[in-house]
Amino acid sequence: MYPQEYYGNKDSNKTTTVMFDPVFNARCVRIVPTNRIGENIAMRFELLGCSKPIFTSYMMFGF
Repeated sequence: MYPQEYYGNKDSNKTTTVMFDPVFNARCVRIVPTNRIGENIAMRFELLGCSKPIFTSYMMFGF
């Protein structure tokens, strides 16, 4: 996956949701702020992930 640029919000009181497309598997993710408002650079983020679906080769029945 190549570096991509995502745009966040400009209002510090609101949140912005960005979905990665295509999804990817990673051990590490680097997030680098590329722009600033005013004299200071600040960034808050939360990176949420989900585990891979688990597929079994047999069917499970509950009796």
